[in-house]
Amino acid sequence: MWPHATSKESCQIKSNVSRSTCNKQGVLTNDVKCLRILCPISPLKHGKISPNQPKIGVGHTVKYECNFGYTASPVNVVTCNKQGVLTNEVKCVPMICQISPPEHGQISPNQLIIGVGKTVKYECDFGYTASPVNVATCNKQGVMSNKVKCVPIM
Repeated sequence: MWPHATSKESCQIKSNVSRSTCNKQGVLTNDVKCLRILCPISPLKHGKISPNQPKIGVGHTVKYECNFGYTASPVNVVTCNKQGVLTNEVKCVPMICQISPPEHGQISPNQLIIGVGKTVKYECDFGYTASPVNVATCNKQGVMSNKVKCVPIM
């Protein structure tokens, strides 16, 4: 067994020589070491990493959990590959809702993109009323809480 690595881990051979042989006693003739290949884990802005450690071994995974109003992109779980590199670079990006003014009305504030937890008010043209309500909030899934329409007043 190579020192400094377990049988389930990948390692990189470190030696001052290009070749080593096994003698009659079953010992390598040169000073050869097998060092674990590790993937460095960068700190996560707007979230936390599990496990919370600076490096992981090959085949191990890291889970990214973002704070409220943010989502992990492009994925929330990555693996350390045999080259010592995580399979993806993950960032926590703001969650948003895309909205558009209803037919026969407008929204206030007049923005087409709003963040999680933000609310818009629907204002309908004369002769129309908002239905089912006149407000909607961007939820943590990036979906507006209500589908508001401006319908004719009967």
